[in-house]
Amino acid sequence: MAKTNNLAYDISVYEQLPKKQPEPKIRVHKNTVEKTVSAVKIFIMGAATLFLLCAVLYGKSEINSLYAQATDAQSQLSLLTNESARLETELERKTSISSVENYAENDLGLVKLDKSQVKYVKIQSENVVEVVKNDDGNILITIKNWFSDVLEYIGF
Repeated sequence: MAKTNNLAYDISVYEQLPKKQPEPKIRVHKNTVEKTVSAVKIFIMGAATLFLLCAVLYGKSEINSLYAQATDAQSQLSLLTNESARLETELERKTSISSVENYAENDLGLVKLDKSQVKYVKIQSENVVEVVKNDDGNILITIKNWFSDVLEYIGF
């Protein structure tokens, strides 16, 4: 009997193995300059943002205080306008003709003018105005006046 063997040969043993390529060496460089620059940039941007935020908040608080001052000034203006109207009314009341007549009659003891108290005066002369020449005896004033008259005549 023949012996049958079903064993197959491993041919892969005879094949050439592919050459292993050497693994490339990876170099890692740490770039510390860029990291510090970016950290500085982040810090500066944060500081600038904080500064702008504070500036906006300060501006808002100043606007609020100015609005409060304007409101106070408006209320004070309203009060003073009312007071002015009241004082004007009181002044008109005190200076009215009836008030003045009452004060004159009661406090000062004056009475109204009667027709019997009126006296007419008649003037016989005409109304005439005469210019009196000022005769200064001083010669210096006369010379000064003469020079001023000459200058006036010339047009100075």
